[in-house]
Amino acid sequence: MELLEREAALGLLDERLTAATLGAGALALVEGPPGVGKTALLRHLRERAAARGLRTLQAVGGELEREFAFGIVRQLFEPAVLAADPQERERLLSGAAARAAPLVGGDPGAFEPSAGAGFASLHGLYWLVAALTEQAPLLLVVDDAHWADAASLRFLDFLARRVPELPLLLAVGLRPHEPGAEQALLGALADAPEVAVVRPQPLSAAGVRTLVDDQLGEDRGGDAVAADAFAATGGNPLLVRELVRSLAAGEEAPAAAPLGETPPASVVRLVQRRIARLPAAAGAVVRTLAALGERRDTELVAAVCDLDERAVRDAVATLRDADLVDGDPPAFVHPLVRQAVAETVAVEARDELHRRAAEHLRGRGAPSEEIVVHLLAAPPLRAPWVAPLLREAGARAMAEGAPDAAVRRLRRALEEQPPDDPQRDALHFELGLAGMAAGDPIAGEHLRRAAHGGDPLVAVSATATQIPLGIFTEDDGLPQIAARLHAGIERFEPADPALGDRLRGRLLDGLIMSAATSDERARVLAEPVAEPGPSLAAHLAWEAAAGDAGAAEIRRLAALALAPRPFTQLAGVEQPTAIWAVMALTLADGAAAL
Repeated sequence: MELLEREAALGLLDERLTAATLGAGALALVEGPPGVGKTALLRHLRERAAARGLRTLQAVGGELEREFAFGIVRQLFEPAVLAADPQERERLLSGAAARAAPLVGGDPGAFEPSAGAGFASLHGLYWLVAALTEQAPLLLVVDDAHWADAASLRFLDFLARRVPELPLLLAVGLRPHEPGAEQALLGALADAPEVAVVRPQPLSAAGVRTLVDDQLGEDRGGDAVAADAFAATGGNPLLVRELVRSLAAGEEAPAAAPLGETPPASVVRLVQRRIARLPAAAGAVVRTLAALGERRDTELVAAVCDLDERAVRDAVATLRDADLVDGDPPAFVHPLVRQAVAETVAVEARDELHRRAAEHLRGRGAPSEEIVVHLLAAPPLRAPWVAPLLREAGARAMAEGAPDAAVRRLRRALEEQPPDDPQRDALHFELGLAGMAAGDPIAGEHLRRAAHGGDPLVAVSATATQIPLGIFTEDDGLPQIAARLHAGIERFEPADPALGDRLRGRLLDGLIMSAATSDERARVLAEPVAEPGPSLAAHLAWEAAAGDAGAAEIRRLAALALAPRPFTQLAGVEQPTAIWAVMALTLADGAAAL
């Protein structure tokens, strides 16, 4: 279909596509209110890219996508990775790109929690993109990015600043100022170097007249009808088409105001009329499609609607004929149409749909993230399987470098967990660590609760974590924390020397903070230990460097501290003490040069 009055926008997009084809990567943002034609422009761009031999990968944001950590990333790359033969998949995920493997259908075991998980994931995804561009220029299209999850938007921002290095066009469609969107991350995209911003405008009166005559014919269109349509819609193409569709069906089109950020009542009424004419099964299916978002298949819809799969397929065919959905799997013809259908679903009914979806997905062994999306969209289930699954999803989100997603999953796990559950202390600890990484202002309270809980191992681990994070109160300051760490070392070190070493290192981290605790620090350093572990060795190296030890001794102790590379691994207690060994080596190099 020809795009009316879009010559300037199409020309700019075509220029960027040409640049990417020639190896000069580019970023294009297509911004505008709902219904103005962003999706149509991106569809035209995909067609132009295919004609020029570019490979295209695409993703579409959805309101439920916000809860799917790296959901847009998975949409973009997972199909390409899974469709590749083993040799090609190995090439795509080799080297630095291996860090992206668990995000895009690779081996989940490739993930090991690390202090730099967020950057490592972004870095790995970048190298996956680079590998994809080696055989042909690439077009990445993300529509409705205002509904994208934060982790995926961080990657798009990361990639946008490196696009010029690759034969790549990154095209992103979004609504500015959408409520609930990650505005700071979307704003960073707009600030990327060499970005081209396309803002399609409403149709002119002449454009509306062309659209009306094209749909109704000149005998039923004409100046008066076109003028009324322009006055009612402000030239918004989607709203014009909805009004014209009602006229074509012999209905009296309601007056419609120009679109804002949500479906106006007029569009909702127009869509409701079309749904009312549908068979009962098609009505149930279309409401389920609207409520469950994009991550659903025929089997899931059939289970949730209590229909057989053939009935669902017949209903989807009816919905296509009604111009409500298209494609396979079915997607709504426009996000506003989906929103308008969702307006017809009562809150209680929507909650029940998500509950049934979560239970069905769990029953068929679906990945935990697919289940979590529906759990978070419904009230707590209070079922015994829910909290453990949410904790597992939270741990995965942390390993992937999405602490904000981890916080949401762990908070919900806390709601689902009975007050007397023995795992509650561990959950507070996990939530505190995730919250600190995500900048949650109440994360410290969760760590304090874990530190004073009934699980001794969790309590001492949480206590150790309070020191580097500076979580002190008047009643729970460094002396109290140091005393609990002393007790933890005495209790756990005989059976677990590695844990004892990490606790001792954390205690020494705290005692070095003030001259008032220097004597206590000296006493801890002098305690007899059969073999210094990495944490103690780091502090011994620093003490040797700050004193009069020779460079060889300093290097020996630093080597003990750095041998297991504790600065990259999260081994029970966050943020190891390797910095002291690094500082000691700096001084040792200086001493050797004298």
